[in-house]
Amino acid sequence: YDEKSERNLGKIYRGTNTHWISPFSSENGRIEKYDEFQKWSYDILETIKPKQIFSGSSKICFINDKNTVFKYIYDLQIFGNQIWKEILIYKKWAKKYFDLLPKIFNYGKFWMVEEKVKICSESQFYLMTKIPYKEWEFFICHMDMPKNSGKLPFNAFLKKEKRRLLKKYKNLDADSDLKRYIKYTNKIFENEILLKIMEFCYFSGILICDMHIENIGYKIENGKKVIKILDYGYDGKD
Repeated sequence: YDEKSERNLGKIYRGTNTHWISPFSSENGRIEKYDEFQKWSYDILETIKPKQIFSGSSKICFINDKNTVFKYIYDLQIFGNQIWKEILIYKKWAKKYFDLLPKIFNYGKFWMVEEKVKICSESQFYLMTKIPYKEWEFFICHMDMPKNSGKLPFNAFLKKEKRRLLKKYKNLDADSDLKRYIKYTNKIFENEILLKIMEFCYFSGILICDMHIENIGYKIENGKKVIKILDYGYDGKD
């Protein structure tokens, strides 16, 4: 909530057909400091819980209308302002990765109005990628993606990392899982959808290990289910 939004009160936002209203009141009519925003967040939480989609360690998300959600951060102490990090990444990379990132229609320092997408299940993940989610989860936990990504061309990085992972697995004690690790590592490095996620993380600086099921969603576009990244504000720097 900010002065720009205050000027829109009572108006219809054409982009999403959202009717702007003020969901709170304060002594001076607007919130200027984070601690005031945090207090307001807790005060109204109970009244809007039916619209809550998820609540994390520092952020929360509500249904805004049939097309959008409202996300805000209520704790800056854990990972810093992930909402603002997400907004900065979106501004820089949305044009290139429009197929991965939900649209952001409006935002403030601690909040955003974002395109609504469906939360992904492990079965939906498999239907879209043909890779069992548990294999992807294992992969992202073992992938070594440097934080200063971008110095090495992405394709060169992929070749180097693939060699490293396969060598690592082959040095493990032989067991029933070894062949599966190698099989799905090869499949993931050939998967167009998952390669796109890896590329986005590589250039944006977001940790690949954060691309777990809770941060992945999907939307139907042109009659086809496509993966969307729900949360990409964690870079491991806080």
